[in-house]
Parts: sequence; structure tokens; C-alpha cells
Amino acid sequence: MTDLTFPLEHEIDQFALGFFGYGDLSAPLWFIGMEEGGGQNAKDVTKRIRVWQKRGSVALEDLAEYHDEVMEGGFKAIAKQNTWSALSRIQLAYDGNDTSSGAVRHHWRECLGRSGSATCIMELNPLPSPNIRTWNYPKFTSTPFLRSRISYNARYRAARIAKIRSLLEQASPQAVIFYGKKYEEFWGQIADVTFDSGNLHSRAVKGGTKFVSMHHPNARVAGKTTDYYIDLGRDLGVDYG
Repeated sequence: MTDLTFPLEHEIDQFALGFFGYGDLSAPLWFIGMEEGGGQNAKDVTKRIRVWQKRGSVALEDLAEYHDEVMEGGFKAIAKQNTWSALSRIQLAYDGNDTSSGAVRHHWRECLGRSGSATCIMELNPLPSPNIRTWNYPKFTSTPFLRSRISYNARYRAARIAKIRSLLEQASPQAVIFYGKKYEEFWGQIADVTFDSGNLHSRAVKGGTKFVSMHHPNARVAGKTTDYYIDLGRDLGVDYG
């Protein structure tokens, strides 16, 4: 039975500095977002950290197996996931595969973020939250550095940027897509690049890696269509086909 006592400071530190996302560092295409959704209540946050501890405290989890233990009803209970659908569509196009709605649904349910899948999803912020404007943690705990996003970011952001940059330099993926244009300043710090501005996304190249900073899939932006994701994936993949 999972211990649902809210994690202590050192446990939060271990999670924040040790867990980065899902999938494989060896993936040719990485996705890096702002933060994972969730965190509506203390039980959800606690369960995520306890399951991570139980499963070995690894840097990249298996998305489906992890959510099987975290979610009520398991991973299969997730009927719709807009962010994962968009990432899967890009990944399928990048790989030169079928990008139909059925193929996309199958991909995020069976492949995306799985161990051994050659896909990779990371997040800059370590703790889940319903959105980047919401901060529920003072309701869950009296831990000082979780009183506000300001104190939380002061504790972890620089270290997370440095660690993700280190992982990036070691793995040298062919392409990295950052999603969440509001965080482009931090994307530039991770990639150590200056992005060239574009209409729907910004681009940069360093060494053998192409970098893209695009809007979050949930952002309401004109022109961000299904075809946009397909074209982006194909464009990035064509140089490596």
C-alpha cells in the first residue's frame, strides 16, 4: 500500500533533482515541456513521488507503467490527452510513419514515453501543477520553499536547467522540440543557443542538433493545426531520414 503522507523536504529535493520525464535518453528526437499537469490535490502529488521512489527513483520513467500506478483506473483510463497526441503526431511524422488520428492515438497509448521506445519527454519544472498560473502547494504543506512559485523556482530552476543541459550534451539527439513559448528564455539556456524568431515557432542549430521552440499544444494560436505538427515533424526528420 502506498504511503500517502506528504513527502518531506529531502524527498521533494530528491524527486525534483532526480526525475526528468519519460522514455529514452537515446531517442533521436526529444520533447521538453514546461511542467507536467496534475497536482490538483496533495494525494496526487504524494502518489507521484511515492511511486517514483518505489520504482527505483530513475531519471526517466516508463510513461504508461508509471501512470498505471499513479492514476485511478490506471493509464488506460486516460481517454484523451491533447499534449501527448500532438507530440505523437510530430514523432510519427518525424519517423515517416502514418499520422492519422488512429495512428496517433495508438502511438501515445502504446509507444510515447515508454522505456525502449526511442522517444523522450522531459519537463523543466519538477512538480506537477494544473497550469503555470496555478500554485496549490501552500494548501498541501508548510514546506518553506513551496510557499510560492518564486521560492520554488529559486530552489530548483538553475539546477534543472544545468542537469537537462548536461543530459543533452551527453546524448546529442538529432532534434529537440521545446513546447511552451513563454519559457523560451529557459529553452535558450538549456540548449545554449539564441533562437531565430518565426511565425509559429523559433529555430536554432548547435552542433548536430536542431532546436525548435513552439507553442504549447494547449495554447490557442492561429495556424497551429494538425498539418502544422505533421509538417514540423517531417521537416525535422527529413535531414536524418
